[in-house]
Amino acid sequence: MDLPSQAEKAHDRAMEFVSRGLYKQALQSFELALKFDPDYAPVFFSRAYTYTLLEQYDKAVEDYSKAIALDPNNAWAYIYRGYAHAAEGHQADVVVDCSEAIRINPRMAIAYIERGYASFKLGRYGDAVRDFSAFLTFNPSDSSAYFCRAIAYSELDQQDKTVKDLTQAIKYNPKDFSAYFCRGIAYQHLGEFQKAIDDYANALAINPGYAQAELNRQNAYNEMIKARNNNEATNLVRAKRRRMKVQGLLSKLELAVLENPTKENPESEEEWRKRIDRKLCRTPSV
Repeated sequence: MDLPSQAEKAHDRAMEFVSRGLYKQALQSFELALKFDPDYAPVFFSRAYTYTLLEQYDKAVEDYSKAIALDPNNAWAYIYRGYAHAAEGHQADVVVDCSEAIRINPRMAIAYIERGYASFKLGRYGDAVRDFSAFLTFNPSDSSAYFCRAIAYSELDQQDKTVKDLTQAIKYNPKDFSAYFCRGIAYQHLGEFQKAIDDYANALAINPGYAQAELNRQNAYNEMIKARNNNEATNLVRAKRRRMKVQGLLSKLELAVLENPTKENPESEEEWRKRIDRKLCRTPSV
């Protein structure tokens, strides 16, 4: 077994400093390692990680890029560079890096969900759904993935699928008040107001201080009352129209009879009306 090189020793010492939060000393040790071996890829990777912890994302991207140049098949370097891109708000670059990681290792589940996050932020909701679905094939009980896919479905206005995924999210994490809250919104869009009210109540039971859930619950209740009133009004209008239709038919029948008296037994208009009234089981008007 080969003994660790001077570069490896300096790198390992740097990582000890990182684990203790001594980032200045860590960076000094990384510099020393590079003096021993300027092409030692793990140093660039680890120093990039340190820059990420320091929120110096531009330097992190630069070092991850050097690590990739030295080791192009390091899928994790693409993933972590993607994190740095995401922190800078460069979501399109995240998609590119995660796609490269997937090309190197198609079973790298984290690459799918990170690309899904980036696609969602870019408004590519269909792509996000596909990536969250891919992640779930590797992690079928991950509540956060169901939650994220549900929100993507919601953006696509597929509220039935939103409800289904949020139900799964709640199954695997029953204490997630945000899943209840978002499912309440989906139920409200679907016009299932009582279910929405129940979900907002569940969210409030977990997080009593969530004012928006209380506001939404009241709105859902008001919409439910309004819908009921509208249904009643609609039913009244339909009943009235049916009565008007029947009355219209009766009027036409009476008119036809009055305009066509039999020649054999002519009657006055009054006599015809009384006879029609008897046939229609109505009380004749005086």
